Amino acid sequence: MFSDGHERYSTAEIGMGHTVTANYEFVPKNAGTAPVDNLRYGHDAASAEAELKEYAFVKMRYKLPESDTSRLINVPVPVSSEVKDTAEIPEESRFAAAVAAFGELLRGGRYTKSFTLDDVIALAQGAKGNDPFGYCAEFVNLVRLAKTAQALAPLQP
Repeated sequence: MFSDGHERYSTAEIGMGHTVTANYEFVPKNAGTAPVDNLRYGHDAASAEAELKEYAFVKMRYKLPESDTSRLINVPVPVSSEVKDTAEIPEESRFAAAVAAFGELLRGGRYTKSFTLDDVIALAQGAKGNDPFGYCAEFVNLVRLAKTAQALAPLQP
């Protein structure tokens, strides 16, 4: 994990056949944090035009199996890709967002604003999809248990 004081940059190697879900934090312009690369959205005419058409620009490096050379993918996240309804988002992404929100709520909910454990439950319930081993249902029950525990009085030493 690389750190700029906020522990936001990480690196990992994923082997062939592995599946990974990653959640990333978008740092808005003028956020006052140091960028990893030069800013794409600066103050010239070209960057102003890109800024109107894009939410972000994603750079990702990967290596093919048996390769020592990494490849770079550069992909803009266009404004036109915004979805208006959560139901339009793939189930796996919605469920991953529910898990990430639960983790953030357990850490104090600094970034979740008004998102609650009930919202996590609703999002996860609507995104369980095919759950042959019951892991998604087990997660929903875990969130319910956390909600119940939240209402209990703290233990006295």
